[in-house]
Amino acid sequence: MAKNDEPKSWLSSEDLFGKEMEDKFVVALGKLGVPEVLRQLKDNDTREKKSFAISRATEEEDKDGIDFWFYVPRDKNWFPIDLTTTNNPDKLSTKKAKERRTGVKILRLDQKTIDLASKGGENYLEQISLAVGALFAKEG
Repeated sequence: MAKNDEPKSWLSSEDLFGKEMEDKFVVALGKLGVPEVLRQLKDNDTREKKSFAISRATEEEDKDGIDFWFYVPRDKNWFPIDLTTTNNPDKLSTKKAKERRTGVKILRLDQKTIDLASKGGENYLEQISLAVGALFAKEG
């Protein structure tokens, strides 16, 4: 196929990078024993809800800044998550303001952490485990 005949991607390189990090994050969580629940089953999940689980957001939710839904057994609830690798203070500030306004929890992880955790790096898996645990720690 000639170069001009290749299918066009409607995703920007930033979007493609984000999707790659999301895929690697799900792989890393799987290595930590967190199962992925298919989106269409999330609301009708019949497994015993005694453990954490993750479900990918719909395209529409993704447009609203939600990447995943994370099930927390202690709260018996699914929480929206925005996964980010940005170090840009302006972007982080905007995301934190949105978190306060909408309740979508911001999970900031380094690209290297996600990448190496997805490959089974124990120290990096621990970093993800600690970051997710901190995200859902009870306040007060």
